[in-house]
Amino acid sequence: MASVQGKPLDAVVSQHNTQDAASVVASDKKDASRFSLASIKDSPLAKIGSTILIAAIALYFWRTLQQNWSKVNHLDLSLSVRNVTAFALYIAAIVTSGILWGVVFRRITRRQTSKTEAVRSHCGSWLMKYVPGQVGAVVYKLRWGQTQGASKKATAVAFGYEMLFRTLASTVLVIPIILLGAQHNFTTPLLIGYSCGFVLLLAITGNKVRRFIALFLSKVTKQKVDPASLLGVKDIALHSVYFMSARILNSAGFVLLATSMTQISPSRFVYLGASYILAGIVGIYAIFVPSGLGVREGVIVALTRTFLPLEVAIALALVARLYATLSDVVVAAIYLYLTKNHTQKENK
Repeated sequence: MASVQGKPLDAVVSQHNTQDAASVVASDKKDASRFSLASIKDSPLAKIGSTILIAAIALYFWRTLQQNWSKVNHLDLSLSVRNVTAFALYIAAIVTSGILWGVVFRRITRRQTSKTEAVRSHCGSWLMKYVPGQVGAVVYKLRWGQTQGASKKATAVAFGYEMLFRTLASTVLVIPIILLGAQHNFTTPLLIGYSCGFVLLLAITGNKVRRFIALFLSKVTKQKVDPASLLGVKDIALHSVYFMSARILNSAGFVLLATSMTQISPSRFVYLGASYILAGIVGIYAIFVPSGLGVREGVIVALTRTFLPLEVAIALALVARLYATLSDVVVAAIYLYLTKNHTQKENK
């Protein structure tokens, strides 16, 4: 077992659980302000900028579709086995993410919680994504963590790890796929540059990888994180692979949705799915807008227009947003059902 200054790693991590919550933050409002992803979302300039961004993207999409409506009215938007399956996969991806959140929470806080309870927590947090800056999602999980006996700091670190694993699962292998699928003249140099840069980064950082990870977690959670108490590189890589499962479900749903609307060559399926994964993570980090509204669609259009007509790419991005939003309705139903069961158990 790994150790830190003669202490088992489990003991170092479990120190987070014994901290007085009041010494970390005094209220939920202060909890939210401690997270860098949400720390500047209340700025008037940020609000104005996000409004302008969403309005500009919406106007561009609308004018493009209006001018090329005859080219998109052939798209098949009727219910089919493919788009119904896509809808189910969107929901399955969220549930899978909830199970993965439970794995991370148990690993970091050393508190035992059931898969059902972890899914309930993640569904509740997921529905808070419409609050810009991830503030709603963060505060919800902090409060839920306390009900499981974990300190706010330990839960915050678990949340930071969740963001790290999600980011790595959405970029490390996805970016090369997109570079290969783009089929531009500069694709090969970019791919070589990305590969060399990635290897060089690992070579330069060496034993300092933990410091970089600690810096990432500190930026996300606004908590001081000791590099010596972090998970090892192998554990981080393994958890990132786990998190790819939810990304694969999401991307498969997007591919099915796209093929239910228009003809797409099977050779483009992997690239199409990778585009949706990358768009999703970019949307998450677009802290000025709720649920990455407009930003995710813009990335989808930018990447898929390499093989789809612009108006079709826009229509696909908008329909994908519609399906994702409708899936959130089902997620809300799952959350209410699990919460009702949880309350009944608590009252017995």
